[in-house]
Amino acid sequence: MWFGVGILVVMAGFELAVAAMFSMGPNDREPSGSLERFFSYGYSIETKLDRTVGRDDQEPTNIVKAGWVPTELYPATDAWNAADQQLMFFGMSFTNNIARELRELDPSLGILTRAGPGAPLSHSMALFNADPWRSQADTVIVGVLSSSIPYMQGMTGLGYTPESPAPFAYPKYTLIDGELIETAPPIMERDQFVEAYRAQGEVWDAQLASFQKHDAYWDAFGFKRSITDRSAMVRLVRRAWASRKIGQANKQVYSPKSGYKTEHPVMAAVPKILTTMHEQCQADGQHLVVLLLHARNEPGHLDTWLSDLLTDQGIEVISTIDLFESTDPQSFVSDGHFQHKNDRLIAQAVLDLISADE
Repeated sequence: MWFGVGILVVMAGFELAVAAMFSMGPNDREPSGSLERFFSYGYSIETKLDRTVGRDDQEPTNIVKAGWVPTELYPATDAWNAADQQLMFFGMSFTNNIARELRELDPSLGILTRAGPGAPLSHSMALFNADPWRSQADTVIVGVLSSSIPYMQGMTGLGYTPESPAPFAYPKYTLIDGELIETAPPIMERDQFVEAYRAQGEVWDAQLASFQKHDAYWDAFGFKRSITDRSAMVRLVRRAWASRKIGQANKQVYSPKSGYKTEHPVMAAVPKILTTMHEQCQADGQHLVVLLLHARNEPGHLDTWLSDLLTDQGIEVISTIDLFESTDPQSFVSDGHFQHKNDRLIAQAVLDLISADE
């Protein structure tokens, strides 16, 4: 009995200590310190969105604004319009970093980037189809990140970025009987999302219903706000639960030992998406370049699956397997991105390829 009482006292003391020292204030939009950030990771996604979306009189934070389709929100720059050679990147932060290096290697290039946080190829496809400036580019460069490929099972960044939820949405693509099938959520635009989330009405309910039906990463326990958000211990449990849920979904399409399960309808859509992009680029007089980006500890499954397959279709491919070792921890910085020198290697490979095509 006294042992049980002691446990309860320790738990209560832990809760009070965390609440006193590491809880976010009622008006805080984002965590301010490392420990405050750690203990905020397990808040429900809705509680985090309440802060980042904000009230009607507040501007949403940057994470809310990122990655949305359509891309009229990100107009072409004067430098792009004036450049003799125009390139457009589609992908995620990895491709943004490569584009930055390419600008330094050749400042005369006009470069636009289209990306979402950790975004998969399905998101790039949606941006590719929607972007009004894409058809003007001389070269379209699409980054395929090995660790993001499983996220094609989802429809929103909310599912696979629970610690810092990015609410942008995108279609889910499957290949059924040789046909590419697109399933899109009701809300695909940023302003519509902000309005719907703040209203918490039928439109938002329809968005959640779509996620529940089609998104492999959807999890009500991790999403729904409740009184348990006040408990630091429950938040720690919720964070672990979210990580487990993501891992389970990833296993449906990828094995660290054997690679991608290419017969899965979502994985089967990957080559079809890239060949569809290639055909559209050819019709518009453009070059398509696909970057096969291997994340940390990915031994080359992405290259084995796609490199020869795409090359046989006449698609130009640059694979990081040919440039540096993805199984070498020194190839990456602490947050998992490539070392600066490796971004430069990829950018140089892109520059060499487009120079040879001239």
